[in-house]
Amino acid sequence: MPIDYRQLSAELSSMLRLEAPPIAISFLEEAPGGMPAFDAPMAEPAPDGRTGRVPAGCVFWMKATDKSFTTLPEDHGNCSVGSLTHGLMSLGEAAQKTDVQTLLDSGWVTEDMFPTSPRCQSAQAALLTGP
Repeated sequence: MPIDYRQLSAELSSMLRLEAPPIAISFLEEAPGGMPAFDAPMAEPAPDGRTGRVPAGCVFWMKATDKSFTTLPEDHGNCSVGSLTHGLMSLGEAAQKTDVQTLLDSGWVTEDMFPTSPRCQSAQAALLTGP
């Protein structure tokens, strides 16, 4: 018997009193047949080389409340945090990007959350060499 995802979504939204409908995400080697690709144009590259189809990977979650689609790793390139959490970029690469620097400047995250940052590396070196 096929699963009625619309009904499940309605029930989950009602039970949890969600303001936005739930979405499903799959990480697959190949796109499922018949599923359209997210087709917004790629942004012009930022000075640090970042480019993607949306400003941040979380935007895909919002778009998925309206329609189903597939994405490719390069579609997520504007968001270093999303690229890191999806395994598309190393922590060292993410720590060097301007979007991460903007987060640091805002105070929302701190440099000590990034073990590869210059400040953390200096602290680690001091710990290793001692006083």
